[in-house]
Amino acid sequence: MTTSPSSTPLEIAEVSQEWSPIKKRMYKTQVCKYFIRGRCLHGPLCAFAHSVDELNRKPNLSMTKFCAKPKCSRLPHRVFRVLHQE
Repeated sequence: MTTSPSSTPLEIAEVSQEWSPIKKRMYKTQVCKYFIRGRCLHGPLCAFAHSVDELNRKPNLSMTKFCAKPKCSRLPHRVFRVLHQE
C-alpha cells in the first residue's frame, strides 16, 4: 500500500471552509476504506487518513447531544444536525 501525497495547507483550508464544526473535528480520524482497496478518488483532499501518520485523535463526544432547536444559528438545521457541547 502506498501513501498519498500530503495535502497542502491551502487545499485543507479551501475544503474545510465549507465543513460543519463536527466534520472539522472528525477530519482524518479514521482510515479511508477506499484507499485501502486502492479506490479512493479524493486523493489528498480525502477527509479520511491514507496512512497512520495522517490519523488524528478522535474528539471526545461523550458530553454532546444533537441540537433540538429548529433554527440553530450554527448551521442550516434543515441540512445538518449540530452537536453542542454541554
